Amino acid sequence: GSREEIRSNEGASNAEGQDQGLPDTVEGVLRKVPENPPLPLYEANQIITAAERYWGLSPGDIRGKSRQFHIVWARYIVCSILHRKGYGLGSIELVVNKANGAARHAINQFDAITKTYSKYRDQAVQFDRYLWSKQTANSREGYRSVAVNR
Repeated sequence: GSREEIRSNEGASNAEGQDQGLPDTVEGVLRKVPENPPLPLYEANQIITAAERYWGLSPGDIRGKSRQFHIVWARYIVCSILHRKGYGLGSIELVVNKANGAARHAINQFDAITKTYSKYRDQAVQFDRYLWSKQTANSREGYRSVAVNR
């Protein structure tokens, strides 16, 4: 078939999709959107909120554009935690509202700083314990400590 036939779904048999209940209206699509955000997004937002509270930052600071080190350091830790929990670099950049390459840079900086300065490593361990205490048992499943460098 032509491109127009493929886009319009003309000529599709019931076995090819019409019988699967695919919505053809905006209202039909919106009915399938869950009321609650997906668990990974909820979990990422929970980690960001916990970091902002732990360091006494204003809501939105970690996602903001500030280059003050106390904010950047919290951002580095959040990116490292998300990465070690299995989030892809692109997903981390979307959640933290940063440009391409920012997540990789944050993770590399976190690793370098914690290897070089024991006080920063200790602070990361303390935040890790704080975050562990704030998470539910389901969130702890498969959690790897941020304090462990690769």
